[in-house]
Amino acid sequence: RLDLLWRHLGAKKMHFEAAQKLLEIAVLATPAISLEKKFGYLSKAKIHAETSVGSEDYSNSSELLSGLRDRIRVANVQQAIFRALESLKEKTQKRVDRNEREAADKRKKLDDLEERLHELNTNLYSVSDLYNIYARPFKLYECQLMIFECSNYDDLKLIEKVWEKILGKKQIEDFVFETVSELGKRFYPSDLVFPLRLICQKLHEKRFLPAKVVNVMIDDVQVPYHVLFFDVYHLFLSRNRQFNLQQQDVYDATDVLLQRWAEGVRSGNASIRDREASVLRKVVECLRALSAQEYFGNFLQEFEDLVNLTHIHRPYLK
Repeated sequence: RLDLLWRHLGAKKMHFEAAQKLLEIAVLATPAISLEKKFGYLSKAKIHAETSVGSEDYSNSSELLSGLRDRIRVANVQQAIFRALESLKEKTQKRVDRNEREAADKRKKLDDLEERLHELNTNLYSVSDLYNIYARPFKLYECQLMIFECSNYDDLKLIEKVWEKILGKKQIEDFVFETVSELGKRFYPSDLVFPLRLICQKLHEKRFLPAKVVNVMIDDVQVPYHVLFFDVYHLFLSRNRQFNLQQQDVYDATDVLLQRWAEGVRSGNASIRDREASVLRKVVECLRALSAQEYFGNFLQEFEDLVNLTHIHRPYLK
């Protein structure tokens, strides 16, 4: 009946009332309306609320629209958690099928997962409940980042721990970069949930190929050259002055980055900000400051000669 009612209201151009009815359907706690359908009802409600905004008759339209946008953001997180738990259930079922000795313990976990999936498919939950009941207990770290972004949660220490878990649980290089690429596309440039400097540091600590770190950040995540340069520069400053292999990796990353930057400028692919004289002066200033230090001199001078930024940008640097 409610389904027919919102359609009738929409046909009568009573968009505010249609949005209210759609919201009413979406929040019904019933397995008859799946999570996917609930999300669909919320999306339709948002469309009707947007249409009603500006109407003299409905001063509450803006408030309704704002509330619907918030609900859709949270429902999007709930969908991600639902998919993650479905995947976990499938993996657990495969372990049960392969190993009968672990079957009893795993079946208990399967029952718990089935119950949680039923809950998620029946009700719409608050962001706090999604974190405390689902994302944290089941160690859904990527979903935790979505929750932090959705709620503007700014506990930097907790976010750092989550990233350490994300990068620490995947040891195969390709899997790590695939994860960083996916999360970077989703979250960057939010430094809150995609702390670029920390991520670069962790990737270098894992001793992954410096060129791959740079290329993933530039090509996949779309980090501007100057932003990535200053984060890599920070890695220089955070290292002990004594030369070691980790520092060599940072050198190599900077080498690749500056080459890519120069290529981007030559081809016209560098952003306006990447071409600004003030940024370029700062880059050269950083290189010269480092080249004055023991252990850094020859290598960083080679950077200047190799990339020749001052020559490429001579008109900008006068």
